[in-house]
Amino acid sequence: MDNLSTTSQNFVSTENTTTGNAGLPTESWIAFVGLWLAALVTIIGNSMVIASFIMYRDIRNKVSHLFLLNLAISDLVIGLVSLPLDNMWRWNDNIWPYGRLACVIWTTIDYSATSQSAYSIVLISADRYFLSNKGLGYTSFQTKSRALCQVCLSWFISVGFHLAAVIWFEIMQMNRVDYDEECEMNALQFLPYTILAMFVEFLIPLGIVILLYVYIYLNIRTRSKELVTKVKRKHVDKDVSKDSGVSGVDPLPGTLVDTKVCPLPTNQENTLPTKKERGRRSETKSKHLQAAKMLSILVGIFIICWLPYNIILMIDVITAEHELISWQVWDMANYLLWLNSAVNPILYAYTNVYFRRSFYNILRWCLSPCCTLKRGRF
Repeated sequence: MDNLSTTSQNFVSTENTTTGNAGLPTESWIAFVGLWLAALVTIIGNSMVIASFIMYRDIRNKVSHLFLLNLAISDLVIGLVSLPLDNMWRWNDNIWPYGRLACVIWTTIDYSATSQSAYSIVLISADRYFLSNKGLGYTSFQTKSRALCQVCLSWFISVGFHLAAVIWFEIMQMNRVDYDEECEMNALQFLPYTILAMFVEFLIPLGIVILLYVYIYLNIRTRSKELVTKVKRKHVDKDVSKDSGVSGVDPLPGTLVDTKVCPLPTNQENTLPTKKERGRRSETKSKHLQAAKMLSILVGIFIICWLPYNIILMIDVITAEHELISWQVWDMANYLLWLNSAVNPILYAYTNVYFRRSFYNILRWCLSPCCTLKRGRF
């Protein structure tokens, strides 16, 4: 998503005293090497996610992992297409050498993939919402066919939105990009479309994700309190029945229990849950907290990576005549946005036990050829 606009020409006019090989400034050499490393990390990490899904049945059998696969595919496209071509553009003294058609195709793929990455986080959040809201009915509701329909719909929106913009501005012959010098998405040179794109790609997905995450957090807290209350009530009723001399008989609804005949237990130890019940309660709470932890990390990284780019994009379009945004600032915003695709597989390794095991098996096999790569099930 490189939107350097006309400020990119400052890149070429950097003082020769800071230049290295091929006429690139020293700081640009650092960015050049860093971009290739970022592309390599993005390709390797997301390829491992896809390979894990293909190789291990335990991962394929969980519907929720389809959304992680979808995110990995969109991030892999960024690593294979967006980062390398941007780096080749930089290598050519920031002059786009591939012509108009290549630029239109590249920007459409780039913006579609980055949008799809955002929509994938929405789908992951929605899936966690369904799991938290429907409980035991989740498996019958969130089927593979339903999940695939959601994924296909998200790709239709992300690709269709940008492709429609390209076709519309071509028909209207509204062009503000010099394809002999630079490669930008022509539609983003117009303020109305920029505002619309900001809502479709960032603000609406972010709002949906935050609302879903808040609901999930409140639901986890409510269910945990209900579970504690239920366990305590169970033990109180058991002790009341025991002290009254009536085993297995509960008081009738609407009647009062005479505390002289049926004294309530005063021993605090009798009202504590058993070790088995505490373990079950802790396991249930841990599973929900793990899902909430994964969502919070993904949402936090999403905001950090996307917010600077959208703010700078809006400022640049509004103040296009004054060129207030330097190419260094644009570089930082673009690289931060693309960095989201590189860190997502790392997040899975720390938050998903299935992918963590799969990554370990794949890395052990790659680093030690004598090791046998396990397939099928863990």
